[in-house]
Amino acid sequence: MTSRITKLRASNFRSLSGLIDLDLDASVVLIHGPNGSGKTSFLSALEFGLTGSVEAMSRVEKNYKKDLVHYDATMASVSIECRHQDVYNSPANLKVSSSGTVEGTHLLNSVHSQFFSERSLLAQATLSRLLEIYEISDTRDGENALTRFVKEILGLEVLDNVIEGLKPAGHKARLRKSVPEYSDAEDELERLNESKDRKQITLNELLDARGSLSESLKESLEPFNFDEDVELETLLHILENSLSQEDEFTRLLEIDRELMSARSLFGRLSEIGAGAISDAEQVLLKARAALDEWKTTHEPRFHQIVELVTSFLVNSPSPTRVGRETFRAASLNEISAELSRVEARLARDEIASAETVSAQSALNKATERSARLGDRLEGLSSSTSDLARALSAVSPFVKDDECPVCHRDFREISKGSLQSHLSEHISVLTSAASELQSVSMERQQARSDIKKATDLLETHAANTLSTVDRNSLASRAGRLRDAKRQLEDAENIAKAGDHCNERVRDASEKLSELRQDLETAEGIRRSSQRFTADLKLSGIDFEESTSTILELCKRAVDEQLTEMRSREEHRQNAIRYAQKMQSLAERISAEKASLEQIGNQVDKAKAAFKKIDVLRQNLKRLSDSAISVRTEIVQQVFNESLNSIWKDLFVRLAPEEPFVPVFALPDTATGPVKAELKTSYRGQSDGGNPKAMLSAGNLNTAALTLFLSLHLSAPPTLPWLVLDDPVQNMDDIHIAQFAGLLKTLTRQKKRQVIIAVHEKPLFDYLALELSPASENDSLITVELARGATGQTTYSTNLVTWDPKRLFQAAG
Repeated sequence: MTSRITKLRASNFRSLSGLIDLDLDASVVLIHGPNGSGKTSFLSALEFGLTGSVEAMSRVEKNYKKDLVHYDATMASVSIECRHQDVYNSPANLKVSSSGTVEGTHLLNSVHSQFFSERSLLAQATLSRLLEIYEISDTRDGENALTRFVKEILGLEVLDNVIEGLKPAGHKARLRKSVPEYSDAEDELERLNESKDRKQITLNELLDARGSLSESLKESLEPFNFDEDVELETLLHILENSLSQEDEFTRLLEIDRELMSARSLFGRLSEIGAGAISDAEQVLLKARAALDEWKTTHEPRFHQIVELVTSFLVNSPSPTRVGRETFRAASLNEISAELSRVEARLARDEIASAETVSAQSALNKATERSARLGDRLEGLSSSTSDLARALSAVSPFVKDDECPVCHRDFREISKGSLQSHLSEHISVLTSAASELQSVSMERQQARSDIKKATDLLETHAANTLSTVDRNSLASRAGRLRDAKRQLEDAENIAKAGDHCNERVRDASEKLSELRQDLETAEGIRRSSQRFTADLKLSGIDFEESTSTILELCKRAVDEQLTEMRSREEHRQNAIRYAQKMQSLAERISAEKASLEQIGNQVDKAKAAFKKIDVLRQNLKRLSDSAISVRTEIVQQVFNESLNSIWKDLFVRLAPEEPFVPVFALPDTATGPVKAELKTSYRGQSDGGNPKAMLSAGNLNTAALTLFLSLHLSAPPTLPWLVLDDPVQNMDDIHIAQFAGLLKTLTRQKKRQVIIAVHEKPLFDYLALELSPASENDSLITVELARGATGQTTYSTNLVTWDPKRLFQAAG
């Protein structure tokens, strides 16, 4: 099956205005049109339909798709069909909006799309920059488009992948970077070694600590005479239970506290003698004599005051219980308060009596005025006002002297007019009504005054005392004043009596305390013998003084407590050391188990790293073998294939040029393949870069032939060549050679060639040169133009092989 692009349909795409529907099913498609007619837009539509992008535009602007729509339209569309064994979705339909949004799927998959953009399509803008584009590095490792082409042509991708994939195995630093698990394993081994070292240090420290504790435990057990071979658990049990002296220690502490209390108390009481008691008795006798003298002189009078106070205050406290001065002061406060209350009540009665007289006078006046106004109201008719209003309503109906009510002539009873009489009578009635209202208001005010005076009389009556009550309160006030005066005068007497009582009480208490202290001292003398028995002291002479015996007992209990505290301290230390040794034994056992486990993990990890080192050496040998194979392929293919094809194509188009462009071999066989461009002077010596050594025309020829050589060197995945004005800066000889090359491409290499040219003579020449020469050849010519309204116009012609035409031409 012949693989071809068969049809293109584009609408409002870039500079193409309107719809273009072209048949492209021919071995050669030749396109012509003046500048601006849409040749490049036509080829861009072809590329966009096949790959979904326009590579030349994408290099200039990332957001180029919004510029794919014609400026007079809002939507562009491309539809393309092909005939290819690997393309199954033909035709493909795409739409582009003015915002750059694309709908639909392009015709080729990603692999074929890349092949078409890089090896089948040579755009006009790309041709002049082709060598530069091929040499620009677009990846991090310096790989350019030319290098990628060369690798694919030579089939080095697999070897490069093997070498690149095995590269990390040759150096641990690269291996750590590319295989994080290896670095993690190293970190884990380092961590295990550090953990092992730490565990060993910890274990050594625990063992040292156990040795120190063992020595300390031996020192603590010296007072107890223990066997050195006793187990820790048994030792702890004996120390915690059998050797405990808590009860004895508590007993000694109790004896010590009693001794300290007895010594302190006896030291204070030992100074008390018979003289102190005699002196206390004399003080008591003098105090009682003073009290008896006060009772004889002042107590009768004070008793009278008490009786006077109790006549007023039923619940007054007893002087004997609270004291005479306290009784006097409290009674004075209550008598004064009661006197103030009685005097205040009498004052309110006096004020109420005066206010009652004033209120009664006001009541009499208001009552008299109300009666007078009542008489006056009786003389005024209550209907005067209503009559005045009625006559005023009749007045408008009086037209003459005839009464509108009774129809009688008014002149029969009076000389004046009825109207005048009616107006005067209404005026009199109105004045009487006003007076009636005024008198009524005055009478209402008088009644209000009567009510107010009555209320005041009732209020003052409640605050006014009767004559009996007034006289009783006045008499009570006089007696309260007399009681208050007597209480005030009795202040010194009461204080003196209290002072005498206090002296007697203090002297009695002092004498009682002295006698009790003597008894306590005697009890301490008797208790000293009990202390000696409790402490099991012997050889004590009880004829000694009590203080001496107590001192001996205190010294003995201190010695016993000191010995017991020392023994208890050794016991507690032994318990603590034994418990720590038990805990250390458990920790040491756990640390040994953990250290053994970590050691096993370290040994396992080291064994794994040994296996990895063996594997790395094997991979290194494999990588060296791949590099050796790649070196042989590179040297063979560069010298015998690629440079040969490029040289043949270039020399065919530019036979007079002494500098021939070639691929430079890699500098080293062990490094990555990096294709470079150079020139060879007549195949004998090296020259510089083609851009520096060739003229503009031959440089264009070098770029074109390089593109064709790379296309021809690879398997024909897509046997299509699309060229946009490739003969720039070519002279006639180059063009003739190029036409011959195109015929070779189409007839021998079976490529479909779609080529666009600008010059009309060149178009006619190529149309003649590329005319079908066999029954498998065909030619489609397309001429684009711009109409008067800016609409894109086109004409197309299909030329097939006709043997008759060949004979006619020969004849």
